[in-house]
Amino acid sequence: MWNNLDVASLAPQPQQPLLFTMNCLNGYIHFPSLNSLAEQFLKAGDRGAIAVFAPTGLSVDEPAHVYHKLLLSEITSGRHARLGDAVLAAQGLYASGGELPELLAVYHLLGDPALSIR
Repeated sequence: MWNNLDVASLAPQPQQPLLFTMNCLNGYIHFPSLNSLAEQFLKAGDRGAIAVFAPTGLSVDEPAHVYHKLLLSEITSGRHARLGDAVLAAQGLYASGGELPELLAVYHLLGDPALSIR
């Protein structure tokens, strides 16, 4: 189990990962005085993440798996130069797939959408 206070204990690393969280509220950004886990990872510099895709509210497990698989597929497809373009493509595919549409309003990319995909 992780919480937002655990991020500071991570060792520095030369490259930061792209973090996907699938469980509810890891990106809950509604309390200005408290950083969510996603915010802690973004603000941790060389100990954190370069970007985070996380729910800012309650999620549903099975549709979230579908959404994440679509996003990972778009990121690794080679069709997108920027992370934000891959997110938009995955959103379109998810919306046309008939899954729970509310997840499109719950999951957010925290970070720079112009981030280059290598």
